[in-house]
This record gives sequence, C-alpha cells and structure tokens, in this order.
Amino acid sequence: MYRRDFLKMVSGTAAALSLPKPFFKFTISEIEKRPNILWIVTEDINDDLGCYGDKYSYTPNLDKFAGEGIRFTNVYDHSGVCAPTRSGIITCMYPTTMGSGAMRCSAVPPAEIKCFTEYLRAAGYYCTNNDKTDYNFKTSQNVKTETAAPVSAWDENSSKAHWRNRSKGQPFFSVFNIFTTHESQIRVPEKQFEKNIAHVDPKHLHKKTDAVLPPYYPDTPVVRNDWAKYYDLISAMDLQVKEILDQLKEDGLVEDTIVFFYGDNGRGLPRAKRWIYDSGIKMGLLVRWPKNFKPGSINDDLVGFIDLGAAVLSLAGVPIPQHFQGVPFLGKSSGEKRKYIFAARDRMDERYDVIRAVRDKKFKYIRNFMPFLPYAQHIEYMDQMPTMKEMRRLNADGKLNTVQELFFRKTKPLEELYYITTDPYEINNLAGMPGYERTLLKMREVVNNWMIETEDTGLIPEPILVSSMRPQISWEKTENPYISAVKKNGDYYEIEIDCATEGASIVYKTEKVYEKWKYFSKKIKVKNNTTIYIQANRLGFEMSDIVNFIVNKNLKALPLKEKIDRDWKKDFRKDNLFKKLLDLKNLDFLPDEKALPKLYQALDDKSDSLRYWAVLGIHYKSNSEESISYAKKHLEKIINDGSPVVRIACAHALCDWDEEKTAIPVLLKELKHPLESVRLHAAIALDSIGDKIKPYSDQIKKTINPIADTYDQKVLRHTAEGLI
Repeated sequence: MYRRDFLKMVSGTAAALSLPKPFFKFTISEIEKRPNILWIVTEDINDDLGCYGDKYSYTPNLDKFAGEGIRFTNVYDHSGVCAPTRSGIITCMYPTTMGSGAMRCSAVPPAEIKCFTEYLRAAGYYCTNNDKTDYNFKTSQNVKTETAAPVSAWDENSSKAHWRNRSKGQPFFSVFNIFTTHESQIRVPEKQFEKNIAHVDPKHLHKKTDAVLPPYYPDTPVVRNDWAKYYDLISAMDLQVKEILDQLKEDGLVEDTIVFFYGDNGRGLPRAKRWIYDSGIKMGLLVRWPKNFKPGSINDDLVGFIDLGAAVLSLAGVPIPQHFQGVPFLGKSSGEKRKYIFAARDRMDERYDVIRAVRDKKFKYIRNFMPFLPYAQHIEYMDQMPTMKEMRRLNADGKLNTVQELFFRKTKPLEELYYITTDPYEINNLAGMPGYERTLLKMREVVNNWMIETEDTGLIPEPILVSSMRPQISWEKTENPYISAVKKNGDYYEIEIDCATEGASIVYKTEKVYEKWKYFSKKIKVKNNTTIYIQANRLGFEMSDIVNFIVNKNLKALPLKEKIDRDWKKDFRKDNLFKKLLDLKNLDFLPDEKALPKLYQALDDKSDSLRYWAVLGIHYKSNSEESISYAKKHLEKIINDGSPVVRIACAHALCDWDEEKTAIPVLLKELKHPLESVRLHAAIALDSIGDKIKPYSDQIKKTINPIADTYDQKVLRHTAEGLI
C-alpha cells in the first residue's frame, strides 16, 4: 500500500505547517518558462465518451482532444458526489481525514492543510476558478458551500474568471467548470432542456431505442428517456469544451499549456452518483501537452482524484508538500505508482451511511459499516429523477428483476467483493464465496490499515465531529494579521506579515477597491507612504478583518506572536479513538452472541462515539425476545446520556422494541437542538419507526418549516407525507 509518510503531517510540526522555502526562490525568468495549466471540469459524467469506446456517445471534440494527448483508463473519484470530491481535489487530501466527507458540510481542516493552488500562487502562478467551488469548508457560516472559497485560494473566483486577466507573461492555472451535464439538467422542463442542447445538431441527438442500459436499470421508456437525455447533454458539453480550447488557440497558448479534462463524479442517475460503485467513481481523464505527451497514448495506471493537484504542482515544478496524501502521476515528482485507490461515502444529503471501498485493477472491495440501512434511502433531491421514481414504482409493484431489486433491499451485506474484469457492473457479490477468501481478507486489511493511517473520521458521528471542530457551535475567526518585520531599503520598505492563527494564509494589496488580492509568501517591497491592506484566513474559520497600515518611517513591527491552534483531532489521537472505533465495528464479523457482551462493555466507555456505535450494535444484533428484553433494561438506563446522538440512538432502538411512549418524547425534544446534525439524527429516527409516530403527528407537523432547506427539515417533510 502506498503511504506518503502521512504521520509526519499529523504530528503538527512547524515544518509541516509552513510553505516550503523553495517556493520563495523563483526568479521571474524561471516563472516565465513554466507551463500554463488548464482544467476543464464537467459535472456528473463517467468516462461516457466516444474516445473511451462508448458507441452511443457523440463527443467529436473530446475524441479529437484525446487523440492529441494521454487518455487515462483507471482514474477514480474518492467520494462519488461533488462536495466531498472537490474538498479532496483542492487539498490533495482525503475528505475522511479532514472531516469533510459529509455532503455539504462546513469542516475545519487541520491547520497544515491548504488549497493546493496556494502553492502555485506562491510560485508566481495566476490562479483562476470559473466558478463552482463546493469545497466543504466555508469562510463564513452565512455563505453557500457551493460558492465559498478562501481568498487565498484564487486570484479570481467568479463567473468572469479567466487566464486573460493575468499579467503579461505570467503563467496561469485556470479552472472552468461546466454545469451542463449536472444531474438536475436531465429532469429540467422540456423548454429548458431544448435550450441546453440547442447547439447540438439534431442528427446527433441520441435515439432512446439505441440506448444500452446497465442491467441494474429496468428497460422502460422513462429510463431510456433519462439515459438519452444524459448523453444529449454530454454532446452539448462537448461543444462547450471546444469553445474553451478555441480561446486557448486564439491566444496562441496551445503549445505552452497543459490541458486536463475530467468529470467531477459519476453520472447523475440512481446507483451511480452518490455511490462508490464504479458507476459513481470511475472517471475519464484526458491530458494534452503538445510536444511533451505522446499523441494518442493510453495510460492504465491507477490514479485517484486526490492526485490531480499533486500532478499539477509536479508539472509546474513546485515541490510537493510533505503532508499531501495525493501522489503526483505526471511531471518531475512522479514516482511510485498506486497499488490501490480508495473511496468513501458518508452522509449523503439528509441520509447517513458509512461505506468504504478499495480497488485495484481487478477487484473492488466495499465495507458497509451500517449494513442495517437500505441502499435506496429516500433523498429528496435524488428522488426527483424520473428514473428513480420509476424504479421505486416498479419495486413497489414487484416488477423489478433479481438484479434490479438488489438496490431496494432493506439491508446491505457487511462486505461486497467484485471481480471487475468480468463483472464491471458490480452485481455479483463474491464476498463469502469459495475461492475468494484470501482476496477478501487482503482487501479488508487494506481498508482497515488505510482508515487507521489516514485517521478516518467517518466513524465519529457528525454531531460529535462538528462539536469537536466548533465547540459551543461557534465559528472561530482568524486572528487579524500584523506587520512582523519592516526594513527600509532605498526608496522602498521591505515588510513581512504574520498571523497568530496557526495555518492561516495571508493576502495583501495596496489599492483597496480595484486591485486583486496578492498572495503573501515572502518579503514584499512597498513604496514610502503606501497604504497596505492585509487579510488572513484559515480553512474553516471566518476571515480576519481587513486591516491596513501606512508604510513609512513611523510603521513599527510587532514581535512575533505565539501561534494559536486548536487541534480538534488531538484528543481523538490521544485516546487512540480511530483504532478503537474500527475495532468495535469489526465486532460485526463475530456471531451476535460473541459480539454483544463486548458491545455492552462499550456502553460504559467515556467516548461518546464508542457509546453511540455500541448502542447501534446492540439495537441491530438483539433479535430474540430474550436479547431484546435484556437490551431494553440497559438502554432505558442511558436514554438520558450526556451525548445527544447516544440519547437518540437509544430512543430509536426502544421505539423499535415497542417502548415508543418513553422514547418518542426524547426524539421530539432533540428536534429543538441548536445543532442541525443532532436534529437530523432525531428526524431520521422518527422517520424510521412507521405508524408509531401517528399519535404525535401534530407535534411533528409543528416543527416543519415548509421553506427551510436544512437537511432535518427535508426528512421531517418526508415523515409528514407518510402521516397523510
């Protein structure tokens, strides 16, 4: 298993927290020799392009582009959905390490983690993003995750961001995000859809009758319609890619620019996007660099999305930070090839789950940490797709075949193992089958080791994780930056800037309104009597105030302040919690009668997370009348536990065991908790217990805000629909 000395990062050394010194030694002449780098990113598609052998797909421009560079055939997303995926891409770190694995969360990454574009900016690159971010960490609790980005990450971040706005001769890294193929565009009203595909020649629109559907989809007109629309949108996107490439050509930059094309996660249809089957994570990646990459070449090395940023730094000649989990697969720093890629699924919109996967070139292993949950949990946004509605309808009518109905089982297997070579759709689970025991055990061990080495936060319930990142549910603000050194040098002053918040990045400018923020990474020269404006940010913190100083003989430097850091992982690490949680969950491999005594012992543990999983284990492993009676006595004693998620887990179990009169009031009370993730846990429990909540329907309906877009409200609306 490839391991990039990850433990050096988590040790919290000062060296790991700063920008490497070589970044500060570039000369202008060296910068001018560096290649430009362009990313063209589209949404919600796999490698469903003509150049990948898809005969149904019509993508002439991307096919031509593929013939001019490298086509990668073993590239994988780590999450299967946009926000955790983009969180990992921008940092070259697993979201599970940073606590950013849940969909649209607001994480506080450890202090040493920065956006990889900051290293490019420090090296003199002009960095632009047009314009989706969705990084799962915000600069304020009042901004949307989809558009939030730290000011240190980009020179420009907007719908107008473009390499054309850079200084003459400055190398650039530019990202253009194409929304056309997003899942929502499959199901827009017909007029809007026709507008989306208006530039596609009608003769190249996709015939529904020609579609080749995956075996896990029912073959109906509704499904074929969505499938054809998906491919029509890909053809429309292909034209948009050409427009961007044409701009590069117009500017005479083709020879000097490395261009990447990829989709951010799998296709926006059931059992694809949001899932870590290959239909959710196996991606296309095309890379062109004229005169450097052999045209029409194919590369089948395993590549993970967290490797993309590392590859960019390598191609740009920028040293790879020691803490990166991403492995450069191109450029001078490329080295050891991956043996495995890893993927994870945690909270997906308003529904919790914990799934981990590892894949090599032959096998995919999946570990379901919540096997008691179904695959097809109701998700408000996902369930708007006509194909999803069709599948639910056919399942309710008993009209799905044995392969198609797998997705609607009430529970999941503990483990899944697929031989991808002969089973690319991952429908024949080999876990427990004769002849595959050694492979199963090996892949299980690889996942276990990866989770421990990367300090996987997925087994820490979200309310506990959020409370660790933000005690008292408060957002921390980055300390205001200050002048730490000032020295007169001729007509200029050389100044240095610092910030007391550990891991903070600093930007500055000398014109308040019209000038773009510059990235601070070394001494800067400022003319006498110039006003300098500075601001600092740490990922997941609120921005500092913008402070200003007049640079002249009266400006005094402040002594270096002691760095302020609050390592929210410190106590988890000290208590060896990551291993303890995994050990507890590995009791799932034991027979219930052997696992239950150890789960009862864990009820007394000081860790809220361990007690939570112990309650869940007892809940779903107590299946006999005797074991349920024994469990009731113990859970009734801790239903007033100090942790809200433990209380909710106890109440949910007791509801299932006909003690709803005691338990439902506990759940109703937690619906008023100030933390959304606590309210979500309570709402999910209430949504799961069926008709037992009917006597409380008036109380539940009073908690519903019809215009609120929070996840707990989405679940409560679903619950209320069932009460009608």
